[in-house]
Amino acid sequence: MALVQDVASGELDLAFVSVPGRKHPGVTLTHLVSEPILLAVPPGHRLESQKSVTLQDVAGETFVEVPSGWGTRLRTDQALAQAGVERVVGVEVADLSTLAELVRAGLGLGFLPESTLIGAGRVTLVPIEPQLLWEVSLAVPSTRRPSAAALAFLDLVRKTTPSATTG
Repeated sequence: MALVQDVASGELDLAFVSVPGRKHPGVTLTHLVSEPILLAVPPGHRLESQKSVTLQDVAGETFVEVPSGWGTRLRTDQALAQAGVERVVGVEVADLSTLAELVRAGLGLGFLPESTLIGAGRVTLVPIEPQLLWEVSLAVPSTRRPSAAALAFLDLVRKTTPSATTG
C-alpha cells in the first residue's frame, strides 16, 4: 500500500504494485497479471502430499511471512480473516527467496506465487481452495498528468502486456 500512497502523493511517478481491490484514491491501476497463491510446505510436512488444501487446513500452523502491507500478505491476511482462521507468524522476511528457504528448512509454512520461486530451494507447492490470486498492476496518478517518461513507460507496458486492463 505504501507504493500506491507514494504514487498518489506525487513522490513516485508510477509503481508496480500488488494490492487487493481496483479502487485506490489518487491512482489508476492497470492490471498486468494474476497467478494463484500457493501454500509452500517443507519436505515431510503432513500437507505435502495433498492435491489441495483449504485455509482451515492450516489453522494453528506457524508461518514464515513477508511484512504486513505486501501484496501476498494483504491477500492472505484478508482471506484468513474471512475464513475465521488464525495462524502464527513465526518469522517475517522481506525477500521471497529467503521465505522459501526458511520454509524448506522447516521454520513454517508460506504463501507464495509459483513464479517467485525461480532459483529457490525445494519446497512443495500445494494449491489452495478456494483459489487466492496474486495480482500485479501498474499504478499511475489519477489526479495529475504523469511525466513524459512515465507516459512513455506506461505505453510500453500496455503494448507489451496483452492482458493489461485499466480498472
